[in-house]
Amino acid sequence: MLPPPQIAATVIDRNGRQMNLSDVTTTLIDLEVGGVHLKVPIQRLTQIDVLGADTIQFAFTFGRTLTGSTDSQINGQSDLGEYRVSISDVRQVVLHVRGITPRREWERPAGYVAQIGDFTVYGVKAVRHEGCGGLFYYMGSARETTVPTEHLDVDNGSYAIRVPFAIVRRIALTRTRGYADVEATLVLSDSTTVEGLLRHTDRLSGTTEFGDITVAVLGPRHLKETTVIFTEEPRPRFTATSPAHTPATVVFKDGSQLPLERVAFRNESQNQNGCYTGEEFLMSLKFKIEGSGAELDVPIDRISRLDSLGHRGDGKFPIMRLVSKTGSDFTGQSVGCKEIVGLFRKGAYTVLALVNLGDSHVAAVQF
Repeated sequence: MLPPPQIAATVIDRNGRQMNLSDVTTTLIDLEVGGVHLKVPIQRLTQIDVLGADTIQFAFTFGRTLTGSTDSQINGQSDLGEYRVSISDVRQVVLHVRGITPRREWERPAGYVAQIGDFTVYGVKAVRHEGCGGLFYYMGSARETTVPTEHLDVDNGSYAIRVPFAIVRRIALTRTRGYADVEATLVLSDSTTVEGLLRHTDRLSGTTEFGDITVAVLGPRHLKETTVIFTEEPRPRFTATSPAHTPATVVFKDGSQLPLERVAFRNESQNQNGCYTGEEFLMSLKFKIEGSGAELDVPIDRISRLDSLGHRGDGKFPIMRLVSKTGSDFTGQSVGCKEIVGLFRKGAYTVLALVNLGDSHVAAVQF
């Protein structure tokens, strides 16, 4: 393994004064280009020219340039001592990498490759990012989590379809209301489309020749429109997996039905501060009986039917009527689980459906 490069720099301030740095300690530059965020390793740069307050040109070792803005600093050691300056406050920075020869090629990560805007992105991921923990929080537990996946959950109004990148040709994401909702249109390998609201994803990430990239699709610094074109031929067939074995049918209030195979309850795991850390598929439902304080842990194969009664109280988890295979009948609230997941056939694909048990469109689930 090669030792880290030693980087020297010449910094020219707005008055033309020059400062030579023998050892630059800054390792990454945060760069924003048209709403896309890059973390650029400083050894990939040869020169930075400040053309205006929010117009800075970055020249790379492989001959490319990008123009954008940054809040980053150049830190390093001068002959007078430690030196720090915001890049936006200088005129020019010339970088010299010593000890290694800058490589024109860089190691590309495994994974899906896509064109996102002007960037070819390697190892594309859909990311759910959460900040959590208010005034009172647990020390030693993260107050911010980032969970990457290789699929998108798209809500068609009745249920969400989990679409893996493996079968996608193209993704179009468009902001529809403030920054709370994003409309997603996915074109699959057989040219059919999946349309609806994006769920459980607020950014896309990966790696480019310039550095790691993040594209926000939700939040105050999002892009209004984002197009993702996968460069490799998607799979013509796909079968998702599920650890469950129980079939079920979701009955909607308009009379339509959705038959599912291998149904489980979906639980979102959280750390002590309430940040999302992942999901798990459960083979039983924790059920708090209304008015008694008692709680049941009911295996899914002992449930005959769940009737959706909407939300009451804190509204966090749905109120349901649970009918067991033996005819027992209870009204209460699920504890921890809001959704069921199961496999269904869509064209040449077997994919997961995520059904919110408290959704206004859902009448019941028959097992």
